[in-house]
This record gives sequence, structure tokens and C-alpha cells, in this order.
Amino acid sequence: MKKFRLFLLLLSVALVLVSLVACDGGGTEPCTAHTDLDENGTCDTCGEAICQHADVNNDKICDVCRITLEEKKVDVTFTVLDEAGAPVEGAEFTLNQDDEAVFTLTTDAQGKATCQALEGRYLIIFTSLPENWYSNNNYSNITVSQGTSTFQLDAIDNTPNGSLEKPYPSENAETGLPTSVTISAGQKSYFSTKGTARYLVINNAGLKVIYKNSDYLPSADGEIRVLIDSTEATTVTLFQIENTTDSDILVTLAFETVPGTQENPHVAELDTVYEEQVLPEESVYYELTVTNDGVLMASSDSELNDIGLYNKTTYELANSTRGKRASYMVVKAGDVIRVSISTTTKKSGLGQATEKDTINMRLSLFEGTELDPIVVYESATITFKANQTYYFKYEGQNGDVVVNSSDVEFSLAGRQTTKNDTGLSISTGDTFAIENKSATAGDIIFNVILPEEE
Repeated sequence: MKKFRLFLLLLSVALVLVSLVACDGGGTEPCTAHTDLDENGTCDTCGEAICQHADVNNDKICDVCRITLEEKKVDVTFTVLDEAGAPVEGAEFTLNQDDEAVFTLTTDAQGKATCQALEGRYLIIFTSLPENWYSNNNYSNITVSQGTSTFQLDAIDNTPNGSLEKPYPSENAETGLPTSVTISAGQKSYFSTKGTARYLVINNAGLKVIYKNSDYLPSADGEIRVLIDSTEATTVTLFQIENTTDSDILVTLAFETVPGTQENPHVAELDTVYEEQVLPEESVYYELTVTNDGVLMASSDSELNDIGLYNKTTYELANSTRGKRASYMVVKAGDVIRVSISTTTKKSGLGQATEKDTINMRLSLFEGTELDPIVVYESATITFKANQTYYFKYEGQNGDVVVNSSDVEFSLAGRQTTKNDTGLSISTGDTFAIENKSATAGDIIFNVILPEEE
């Protein structure tokens, strides 16, 4: 009997040991090192339910059983294709997280690049593409996960070919030199240019320029001259050049700046009347270098005038005339003044200007002394220094004087007026003085109220 009991005890111990070895245990439970190769949520050995790990706070530790979790890597494949769907070899890009490149990838002959990446969000940055190529996917974000591991990226060939979509540039972007392009016999090519108005000049009797649906043919000496009349420096303008011969022609573009633009203003002289034909919302520019200190006046007797004064030396801007007779600016010797001549007429509702307005302009410089008074008309805005006095000669219509400041004293033939006092009449040819009694500089506005017509 004792031998039988010993046999049963040894048999029980053996069964427990076999159970532990079979599940690679060793803890307090019969199975403590579970495996789940078939991923059915139960241990392959003991059938016990296994923890379905969760990591809500992303600290790489299971929120339930607290064991350390391994980060999952995903086999990721990228394919870069061009507009026609063909693979692009040699495209280089990086996968970035937290402003750092985690992977640098280069596509093979099949346009593919692969890596093993952790699940997460990445920023794609292209670092190398063929010249004149770009990608719409540059600086785009992707999310890598077990369910999303293949990505298709694009690479666009933007090499100019003379088509409407990819015109030849008029100048080399790096050197600024004019473009030279061979146009095949009987073919047309598109060109693009950017900048304000200028003349396109081509010397070849076998070419024709097409711009704004108009054909420009060579003159008797073989020259084609076309005004490309863009008004904005950032506006891209297109034109075509057609080879009308049966031979290929190497075309070299040349441009000449249009006089009267901001880039190439007319040179202005004092006391000279200039007359311009101006389209609505466009301007003609002049430039004057001042030789003496004084008050510069830009005047016009055109009712639609809009003349502006800008001091390129001091960056000061005077009030434009906008239909008034004159605009004024205090200047010093050496100042460079840019003058813009425009019209107050606006474009039609269709945005097209059909007629030009005739605007005349004259520049005059006055010292503002008794011997050289400033000529004024019915309205003037002039900047005074503190405690400064200017002398004026009135050339407007008869009326009553109004000034805008209580710190001003207006003297006319022994009579004086202050702010909003309209009791002082003034006539054409009168001379008067305005004194700024303020301790600070400022603009003083002088106006004449004309009598009502009966």
C-alpha cells in the first residue's frame, strides 16, 4: 500500500512538470508564457484568453497588463510616376518627423523606393528631381499603418517646349539674357514674359509675331516691333512666334524698355509743359532731380488730371491732384522726384479702355519768399515747418479764403483771418502770406470758396 501511494504521488508530480514544460511556464499559473500564433485571442498551449494590448497614451506599455510593447514596423513602398504614368528613376525624397529626416529614399528604374517604417505620420520632402521637374506631393503628409503601406507620388516635367502649357521663357531666369530658341519650319512656339510694358524686337523677315489675336509682320528692313503692354510687374504675358519659311530658324528675343514707365521714366525739366495721352488706370512717369531747396508744384489745367509726386530720396508722397489744379511738395537740392500722370477716368464695366485722355503737366519750383512766392489755385496742401512763413501768389478764381488750422495766421494786404473764417475775400493776382504759429511742423490746407452761380 505504501508503494502504491508513493507511485501516485510521483505520477502527480510528473504530470505537473510535463504541463509546465509544454507551455514553457514557471509562474504561479500552469501557463504564464502564452503564445498566440493563430491570433485568435487564446493561448495556443493552454487555451487561456490572452490580453488584447491597448496603448491609449502611446507610452509603449500595455494599459491592461503593463508589459512593454514592441513597436510595429511596416514594409512601405513608394512609386513615383510622371504625367504619362511612366516610372521616374532617380527621384530623391525624405520622410520626416519632428523636422528631422527619418529616411532618405531614391527611386529605382521602376520608379520604386522601399523602407521599413514605424507606424505614424510622415512629411514627404523632395530633395532631388530632374531639372525643371516638380512634384505636387512635395511637402505633403502621409500616414503609415499596417493597412496603408503603398503610396503613389507624382513628378511633373515642366521643361519649356513652346506649347501653351509650357511656353519658352523670354529670358534666362538666372542670367537675365534673352532666350534663343530654334523654331522648326512652318511651326509656332509660345513664349512668356513678365514685367511692365516693353517692346519685343525681332530682326528676321521669315518670322511673324502673334499677340492678343493680332499678327505683327516684318517691316521693309525685316524688323518686327511689338509693344507688350503689361501693366503689372508680376503679370505673365504670352505671345507666339511663327516660322513662315520652309527652314528652321534660330530666334533670339530682344526687348526695349518703353519710355515713360517706372523703369524708364521721361526726364522732366522745370517750367516745361508736357502733354500725355493716358488710358484709364494707367500712368506715364517722369523724373526730376531738384537743383534748389523750395516747394515743388505739379500743375495741370486738364479737368481729368491725376498727378502724383513721390520723393525717391526721402520716400515722401504728396497728395495727388485728382482733378485739382496743383499738388505741392517741399523739396531739397539733390532730391529725386518721380511724377506720375494719370486720369481720373475709370475703366468700363467690361474692364476695357477704348479711349485715352489728354493730360498736361508742368513742374515749377518756388522759394516761397516775397520775391518768389508760391503760385496757388483754389486748393493747396503744403507742409510747413514750425513757425515758418510762406508767401503765395493766387492764380485761381475770386472767392473767400478758408484755412484748416487755428495755429495759422493768414495775411492779405494788411487783413488777417484764422481757421474757418470765410470773411476774407481773395482775387486773382493777390499775394499773401501764411504763417505757421505752431511749435510743430504739419500740413496746412488752403481753400477758396467760390461764389454760387446765379
